[in-house]
Amino acid sequence: MDEWEREGFRSANKELRYQIADIMDAYERQRVELAEVQQQMTAVRCTATSSDGLIAVTVDIVGVVTDVQLEPQALHTTSEKLGKSIAETAKQAARLAQQRAAEMATPVTDIVGAMPDLPDMLPGAPSLRESTTSIEEATASTPIAAADDDYYDDDDYDLDWRNPHNSSRFG
Repeated sequence: MDEWEREGFRSANKELRYQIADIMDAYERQRVELAEVQQQMTAVRCTATSSDGLIAVTVDIVGVVTDVQLEPQALHTTSEKLGKSIAETAKQAARLAQQRAAEMATPVTDIVGAMPDLPDMLPGAPSLRESTTSIEEATASTPIAAADDDYYDDDDYDLDWRNPHNSSRFG
């Protein structure tokens, strides 16, 4: 190998090192931004109010109920109606949380989309883009989005959990 070829390899090696350093810098920025988004997501609360305004349900970013507020008038109904109203309001709050989570994830997926993908630099390496696509698909197909609104209308479903003789689910 002559000096000319060695110099060509050195130059190519140097350029590859710069590209890898750029990727690592971008990765570090993305990691920091992702940690910030995760921290922001843990603080998110979404509240929905029933159509009659008597019930308010608050959920966290994943749809877990964190608070239920009832106006005194809400208790002047049957337990079945109250249960259905609370459940429906909780589902509304969970849908709001799902939408908020998708909105908060958008900047992260935009960052990944702007970066060169790992296989572009290192043939055979795993794709970062495919990983983020999987995350987006999982977020869009959560059980909240696919919840069956008629579940509580099922004749086998008994809201009176205190009476085990009314339902086979508790015995």
